Amino acid sequence: MSDISQEFDRMVNEVFTNSDLYTEIGEMLVSSVQKNFDKEGRYGALIDGIWQGGKNTWRPLSAARIKERKRKGHWPGKILQDTGGLKLSINYESTRDGIILGAGKEYAQWLTNAGRPFIVIQDEDLVEIEAIVNDYFARAANT
Repeated sequence: MSDISQEFDRMVNEVFTNSDLYTEIGEMLVSSVQKNFDKEGRYGALIDGIWQGGKNTWRPLSAARIKERKRKGHWPGKILQDTGGLKLSINYESTRDGIILGAGKEYAQWLTNAGRPFIVIQDEDLVEIEAIVNDYFARAANT
């Protein structure tokens, strides 16, 4: 194996087994998903079972749900933010192989199926991930 191939393999191994890399990406993704709550949705088409980023907002609350939230003192308010617990439960797990992004509430999956997808990665997130990885490659090349 040539010296260049060995150096490239070393850099790739360092970058993709670096928990700092996944931590930085995970924190950025949590922040992005929380912005989805601030905007009350940022999603596009559902392609192959994956919601794409976009400008769609969540389905409005029903009259019954608004009435219930008024009774609880949580109206006016934002969709999916009755108490704020779901937004605050967005988390990630950094593993050797990547990142697992999720929500710490049991009802989270039901909300996505009810027309309010919230764990959606935006196109600008992919650009930011690429920049983070490129930065790590540049640092690995200088070590």
